[in-house]
Amino acid sequence: IPFLLTNGQLVNVALTSQTIGATTLTIPDFAGVVDEFTFKTKSQTLSNKTFVAPVLGAATGTSLSLSGNISATSWTTTGIAFNTTAATYTDTSTAGAGTVAIRTANSFSAPTFASTNAITVTNGFSLYVPKPIAGVNTTLTNANSAYFEGSVGINTTAPARKLDILDVNDVAQIRLTQTAATTYSELQTNSAGDLILSASGGDVRLQEGNLWVCSGGSCANADPAEHGNIIVETSVLLNNGFRLKQTGASTVDMYDSSGTNIILEFDEAQ
Repeated sequence: IPFLLTNGQLVNVALTSQTIGATTLTIPDFAGVVDEFTFKTKSQTLSNKTFVAPVLGAATGTSLSLSGNISATSWTTTGIAFNTTAATYTDTSTAGAGTVAIRTANSFSAPTFASTNAITVTNGFSLYVPKPIAGVNTTLTNANSAYFEGSVGINTTAPARKLDILDVNDVAQIRLTQTAATTYSELQTNSAGDLILSASGGDVRLQEGNLWVCSGGSCANADPAEHGNIIVETSVLLNNGFRLKQTGASTVDMYDSSGTNIILEFDEAQ
């Protein structure tokens, strides 16, 4: 089928098949020609249409834009606007058995943002995923931006948990913010493997609960009837070196900074 472009160039569009309710259109590579095509079908649905796009020429800086309203009977986790069909990708590069560190099916390369004049970009993103918006006759109980079935790694290609955040610098890996840059709390795992909690407000609160400090993973004491307690299995060590420690079934002793001399003893049996 001949098409006359706006620049006067005549190209042919191959109609590889045409039946009622199912067509396949193949658009050739126009070698850098910029033009826009709009295809309309009677049913205006994607359930029975296949569009085969040309190879996008990297040398010409070609981009792919997906737009337009779509109607379909139903869909779940299969993307209706952009969807890559499940497929098998076979590695033929290795001659024998072995271990490969990373395999990626879909990848976004790092973009370079440039400007004709000197500007400052406050926040730049390689990928921005907004939340969905409820349209006509639709109620969104949860407007979610993304769904990940497996583990997610941030700055790591080998996440060991559902969410694994890696930062080797001596800073917090997670920040929970209430007001940007001023009101927040942070969690950090340092180089020694210790967990550090900090809050811009100065307090760390455990609401309606108990704090258990145990040796070996579990405390022998039973759950208190009320909340707001600190359960310590071994001892409470003060900053000056003094130690409050349970020494028997009914005794609690206070030791001096040496940790050997008892300076105060509480004995329930006396």
